[in-house]
Amino acid sequence: MKKLFAVFLMFFLLCFMALPSMAATKKINKIAIWSWDLNSSLLNQAYKGFLDGIEKDGLVAGKDIVIDTYDVKKDPASAATMVEQVKAGNYDAICSVGTTGSKYLLEHGVTTPVLFSVVTDPVKSGIVASLTETKNNFTGTSNKQSVEKQILSFKEVVPNVKRLGIIYKDAESNALVQVNEVNVAKEKLGFTEILTSPAKSVDELAAATEALVGKVDAIFLPADTMVGSVDAEKIIKVATAAKIPVFSANEPPTTVGALTSLCSDYFKLGTQTWGMTKQVLGGQSPQTMPVQLQDVPNIIVNLKAAEALGITVPEEFFNKVTKVIEADSK
Repeated sequence: MKKLFAVFLMFFLLCFMALPSMAATKKINKIAIWSWDLNSSLLNQAYKGFLDGIEKDGLVAGKDIVIDTYDVKKDPASAATMVEQVKAGNYDAICSVGTTGSKYLLEHGVTTPVLFSVVTDPVKSGIVASLTETKNNFTGTSNKQSVEKQILSFKEVVPNVKRLGIIYKDAESNALVQVNEVNVAKEKLGFTEILTSPAKSVDELAAATEALVGKVDAIFLPADTMVGSVDAEKIIKVATAAKIPVFSANEPPTTVGALTSLCSDYFKLGTQTWGMTKQVLGGQSPQTMPVQLQDVPNIIVNLKAAEALGITVPEEFFNKVTKVIEADSK
């Protein structure tokens, strides 16, 4: 009997000694970050915002959470290899930055929960069924802002625009959606003519702008990965020389000479996507999570551009502005 008691006592002691280590053991979540091209300044901002959200929550990569980054670099051959690695990686969630990469994951049957970021129109791009009910394993954040609000904001500074030119990345679905929205609202916004000048590459941007000179009063750059970047400087140089104001749906063109932009904050958008990712890691299904937008956009004005164009920005406009790019001091 004493031997039996000793065996039981030893068993309970061993169990008791194991309790601290059992309590200390916790699940380390594994996340893949996927993008078609992190070299894009816009996508990179969202990527950094996502990582910042993780860091602000006190999670250390490699210790509290596993993060693997897959940057396709616009190479289809790399994408084919990488997507199989993602599918076999036993990830708890995937952060997909950008429309092209997100569509690729959908088309290649990825079943892990996907939280996308910087997808302008996830419904018209075919990624989700609707903004309120995605009906699949995808949800996330959209950088979309109202095209009408963007144009009306610009017209507070330059009110007498009748002929509007639009330069965009040829065949990019996000850009085409925005071009269509401008055409639908043409009369409401007071335009007599909408002229489009698509470009297939950065090398075509100057020529696309020259094709509009003398035909338009202003140029709009929608939120796409080419004209929405600092590469828009090629457009702005030609337009400014012809005294044509340019306004943008993204911030980077405004930093290189566009007059105004009403846009989402891409860094904050990435952080917002991390917030949704945490919900999924906590057990929530993407199907039950509506796509999120940014309610309060950035409004940026470039006074150096205004000076070059001979435009005076109304004082009341500054009440709405979140960022001013100052003119060169004389």
